[in-house]
Amino acid sequence: MTVYERIGGEAGVAALLEGLYTRALNDLLFDPFFAKIDIQRLKRHQHAFISQAVGGPQQYSGPSLVQSHAHLQIEARHFDAFVEHLHGALQDMGAADDVTEQVLGQVRPLRGIIVNSGV
Repeated sequence: MTVYERIGGEAGVAALLEGLYTRALNDLLFDPFFAKIDIQRLKRHQHAFISQAVGGPQQYSGPSLVQSHAHLQIEARHFDAFVEHLHGALQDMGAADDVTEQVLGQVRPLRGIIVNSGV
């Protein structure tokens, strides 16, 4: 069984993203990033990206991670906080520990690609 199936398929990915963005949008650290962003569009891109990353049928066809984040000044603290919000969202939805670690294991290595500024 894939991670995608274990988190509940499409509905699970949607619930994960709702939890993630509820957390991130309430974190003042991210205000500069979300000020002029179409959140629904971002969620659609993230849905395809996460779905593909965890073994789902959707295929992400948007810009690369480098292109998507190049115009943002993302520091290590931003990336780390976002990963913590992802971790919290997975816990909130009751994901098993091994599933949580598999998802985070897909995301953590992206730090070097996404962090593009300073500290």
